Amino acid sequence: MKKRQRWLLSGALLLVVLGGSAYGIHAKYQPLLFVVGDSVMRQDQWNTLKPELFAGVPYTRSDDVQFLERRAMEELVLAKAKSMGVTYDESVLTQQLSQFGATPEERAKKLTEMNTTEEKVRTNYERALTAFALKSKMTQDVSVSEQEINDYYEQNKALFYAPEFRSVYFLRAKQTDSELYDAARAATPETFPDLIKKYTDETANRLGAWHELDSSDHLASHTSQHVAELAFQAPVNKIMGPVQENGWNYFYMISEIKAPHQFSLLEEKNKIQSTILQDKQLAEYRTWLNDQKDDVGYSAFPENLDREPLAAFWHDLTQNFKLWF
Repeated sequence: MKKRQRWLLSGALLLVVLGGSAYGIHAKYQPLLFVVGDSVMRQDQWNTLKPELFAGVPYTRSDDVQFLERRAMEELVLAKAKSMGVTYDESVLTQQLSQFGATPEERAKKLTEMNTTEEKVRTNYERALTAFALKSKMTQDVSVSEQEINDYYEQNKALFYAPEFRSVYFLRAKQTDSELYDAARAATPETFPDLIKKYTDETANRLGAWHELDSSDHLASHTSQHVAELAFQAPVNKIMGPVQENGWNYFYMISEIKAPHQFSLLEEKNKIQSTILQDKQLAEYRTWLNDQKDDVGYSAFPENLDREPLAAFWHDLTQNFKLWF
């Protein structure tokens, strides 16, 4: 009987210990979010950092995960740069900081107004400049061939076509607005722009504007589809209207027409070369970075953002043993 009592007592004590441990873990354990070499990010650290990263802008759970994964990749970049001896140009950093003031006092005042400090700004610039230096080093041999440029132009020719654009002055007022109607009818091409300034008054249901080099669709969003179609058939410097539609009178005048133009390969070559080069560099750099994860010791656990601390503790146990020992 006494043996049974001892077993019951031991079991009860074990349950108390386990229960207390579970409660302590649930209350205090901070789940791992990523480990990159010697850099570790836990839940409490991330919660402290997020306000600075999001700068007060509302964000979703998806944004949270994306920013976390981006931060982990930044740490991977910094770890590789350090191991390879890649550094940034200090003069560039100095130049960037000088934008906030020529002296430490001036910078401190400006950055205080921006709710930050020079130390934080310096750190952010150091991270960005180091990442740029590493990317430049690892993609310096990437090139673009003439054939790639030609193929890109032929496959994306529509991107290098500019449709007809028109600059237009227009007035809109209720059909019952006889004052504006009479003024618009009496206007000349020379006085019509001033008329728009004079009669624009939204409280009186009068709207006037000048839109520079608008497409037909964009103009339609400010007037109507019918008015836009008529405007793209009208001659230059001639007041047109009134066009009556849905209780409104529209008057408009085209001040400039830019004819449609298909840009040639020669005109777009430098832009195309730059686009292809950037895409190839980015693809090669991302592939190279992914290949470095095992070498650096990269592990990310974005799912821990949603795990309870106790569940995360057991999930992280193996990784924590590596960190502790």
